[in-house]
Amino acid sequence: EEFGKEVPLTKSTGPVLDYLGMKFDHSVPGEVTVDMSEYVKTVIAEMPEDMAGKAATPAASHLFTIRDSPVYLDEEKKETFHRIVMQLQYLTQRARPDIRTAVSFLCKRVQKPDQDDYKKLARVMKYLQATKYLKLRLRSDGSGVIKWWIDASYAVHADMKGHTGGTMSMGSGSVYSTASGQKLVGRSSTEAELIG
Repeated sequence: EEFGKEVPLTKSTGPVLDYLGMKFDHSVPGEVTVDMSEYVKTVIAEMPEDMAGKAATPAASHLFTIRDSPVYLDEEKKETFHRIVMQLQYLTQRARPDIRTAVSFLCKRVQKPDQDDYKKLARVMKYLQATKYLKLRLRSDGSGVIKWWIDASYAVHADMKGHTGGTMSMGSGSVYSTASGQKLVGRSSTEAELIG
């Protein structure tokens, strides 16, 4: 009664369910596929024309490099940058962990993005154009064992802090993944790994 006042509530059943831009497909026994290709197409349709193209990876090796004398974006491009990065943040948290490291870095740059940041965002968008139909498939192997893989990069940020990446699986597919800048300064690559 309370939540149906504005718009009538609907009920969905069956092997394929839509929820907040995600399509959950349970048609294969023991497996779920999370498909956000329609959301990706919407983000692509709204992007600036200068981001059109294709890329094999979401980021180049200079992702964490920041110039000493950056050329900042004007207000209009800054707003576009911020909007797209937030759209990608939603996407990477749900069905596209493959773009998480790049999006994690770009999230730190939304306050004062420069032209290099814009090019890095364009690279992510080009990758999405090439992989818009990529889906997340999750399956348990039945062992009950949860496995984690964690890695860290040493001193890759301008403040000499490292970057941590991690993923968790119960068999096949990444149930949870993370990528974020470290809060501490490690004194070695080994210490960066321990912080991670």
